[in-house]
Amino acid sequence: MSSMKLIRISGIEPESIVDGEGIRYVIFTQGCPHHCPGCHNPQTHPFGGGKLVSIEDILDDISKRKNWIDGITLSGGEPFCHIYQCALIAEKAHEMGLSVWCYTGYLFEDLYRQGIELLKHIDVLVDGPFVQAEKSLDLDFRGSRNQRVIDIPESLKEGVAILKQTQKQGVSASWRTLLILDEMPKDILTRPLTKPSRILIVKKTKDFIDCCIHCFTCVSWLTSRSKVG
Repeated sequence: MSSMKLIRISGIEPESIVDGEGIRYVIFTQGCPHHCPGCHNPQTHPFGGGKLVSIEDILDDISKRKNWIDGITLSGGEPFCHIYQCALIAEKAHEMGLSVWCYTGYLFEDLYRQGIELLKHIDVLVDGPFVQAEKSLDLDFRGSRNQRVIDIPESLKEGVAILKQTQKQGVSASWRTLLILDEMPKDILTRPLTKPSRILIVKKTKDFIDCCIHCFTCVSWLTSRSKVG
């Protein structure tokens, strides 16, 4: 199989709310030249690690989930070390109506000159290395204060980095909640909901309601509407 049809990845997180706005399908590429001290994903650093997977298989998986996610996120590792493979994935994700976020240790100003093949398929870029001294848990979608969340279409138009105003991490109050329970009320999908729009899958356990992204936004709504306890 052609190397252009394969990409070396560390793994995939099919539903994340911390790697960009909304629910995102995250591809962690394998291999990173930055080796930032304190990196959250040090296992992604070796270029010979991870596994080779078919890009077609990744796209098939994204397609199956496209109605349940807001977009994809290219992370790592360093996606710009897999520039043509990531560009293909990003382009196809756009064709599915999904947004594309990307995390990189490089700066936009450098990628503007040398990474345009991928950059032109990205909606939002979080750029810059992780700096331990600048670490903050109060930042949305960033690990350290030096990193920027950049609106790429606007930045390419202006030729300079234009920062994006982001929504807070977590589940928006406007999202619809689809409840997958041990004892799901039969009329749950036809009831008028106060939270129309996106989908959150939850599962009832004997002790609590455990959802796939652990934000517990749905608990009070579920208790009041379904009286499941």
